[in-house]
Amino acid sequence: FILTHYHGDHYTGLPRDNKYVGPAMIHCTPITASLLREIHLVPSKYIVVHPFGSPWTWTWPLEHEINEKGDSSEDMGTVEITFFDANHCPGAAIVLAR
Repeated sequence: FILTHYHGDHYTGLPRDNKYVGPAMIHCTPITASLLREIHLVPSKYIVVHPFGSPWTWTWPLEHEINEKGDSSEDMGTVEITFFDANHCPGAAIVLAR
């Protein structure tokens, strides 16, 4: 999931003290990532850092089909994501999705 910034109303329900075990990766800015690691104690392996202005692609399965031979296939959806400085608090991002 995307965490736009480190405010209590945005991370409500996110386990603290090294208790977050995924499976979702947390996509965020470098400052938000530092706060997650140092204050919330989220393990680094669950944090994906994206600098401001650097586009990245998010891919997910749209549907799962099994054909008459029993073979499995998935159609994939993609979106390009870019974080920009939100000027709200340190590390806060505006998210552009294309």
